[in-house]
Amino acid sequence: MRKLVFVAAALVGTMLLADDKVPSRFVVHEWGTFTSMQGSDGVVLEGLYHEEAELPKFVYRRSAQKYASAGIRMKMETPVIYFYSDVERKAQVRVDFPQGVMTQWYPQAWEFGPELAAEGQRPEATGGFLDWQEVSIVPDRGQAVPMPTVGKGDPWTFARETDSAFVRTSWGPKGTDEWEKYLFYRGLGTFDLPLEVNEDWGFLVIKNRGDQPIEHAFVLNVEGEKASFAPIPRLEAGQSTSQLKVPRGALSVQTNGEQLGKALENALVASGLYAKEASAMVRTWEKSYFHTPGTRVLYVVPRAWTEKLLPCTIDPKPDEWVRVLVGRVEVLGREHEARVAGWVRMLGSDDLAVRDEGTRGLASLGRFAEPNLRRALAQATDPEVKGRCEQLLEQLMPAR
Repeated sequence: MRKLVFVAAALVGTMLLADDKVPSRFVVHEWGTFTSMQGSDGVVLEGLYHEEAELPKFVYRRSAQKYASAGIRMKMETPVIYFYSDVERKAQVRVDFPQGVMTQWYPQAWEFGPELAAEGQRPEATGGFLDWQEVSIVPDRGQAVPMPTVGKGDPWTFARETDSAFVRTSWGPKGTDEWEKYLFYRGLGTFDLPLEVNEDWGFLVIKNRGDQPIEHAFVLNVEGEKASFAPIPRLEAGQSTSQLKVPRGALSVQTNGEQLGKALENALVASGLYAKEASAMVRTWEKSYFHTPGTRVLYVVPRAWTEKLLPCTIDPKPDEWVRVLVGRVEVLGREHEARVAGWVRMLGSDDLAVRDEGTRGLASLGRFAEPNLRRALAQATDPEVKGRCEQLLEQLMPAR
């Protein structure tokens, strides 16, 4: 009889523990990218408001083109915020961007700012924020929820392939609910991150001008079908590397991307992300990071820099809160700068084939054409080349 009483008491105790007597952990993880472009002397270039690939049509946005004259030197790309909880809960979420403006987000926020500039008024890319107010966090137990559909293989789906909870907001059209696996946002900034990269005909010197160490960094070079990368040793605050040789195409672009992708995933996990989150980030940026021609430095941004640039408020405060952003510096080496100047010069040739070569070369710059042309203009000594750069830049600017 005493044994039965003991078993019954144990069962009751277990039921009480299961009945929310043990607090559920609330975990928040975030990843994203800061992209900038620097000349061979480390000067940060303006003109980074152009888009690389169109986001799904359901994403909310304000026109990035309106900020063409706002001195945009930093593109904040694809931060996503994941929530983990084994019970349904609500949280208030707000992200501020004091030196920038939010340009895209999903689900819809309850409020965002700053207000759009009046007609004829130059917009300032400062004082940005997104306030989702109340977000419902719903554990993913395999249930069907009405998330927006995207095409097969769309990078938007990669970020969904985690064990995070669903998020639900009520600020959709006419007050409808919107569901997703994360909160997503993007923006444009007018600031510089404290990493400076100088290039001198195939050699790099990388300086950490900030007050925090950089734990994980890589330099990558892609030329045609060949690519190579090299890890950069830990950079203490205020420290510079010795002269580093730009890695040259030892591997195929595909093989190099696979190896660097795994190394970057390991760095992201070491910085606090879950393995599936790290994989999602690398897959999202695989083509842009690893296949795009050029020289670039990728590094994990110190948490203190992220907090200063992107203050985030979550209430209730999570039990665990990880924020891992990757800095991406596109490096215009001296050889590349000379090549771009040559393409601009070719446009004035009497030879049609030469003009076509210059046109194709400039077209290959894609969304980075404007900062490249700004660099060519700043370096040009030939009045004809200067004038042609100014004309090309005028064509790139949105209609007023």
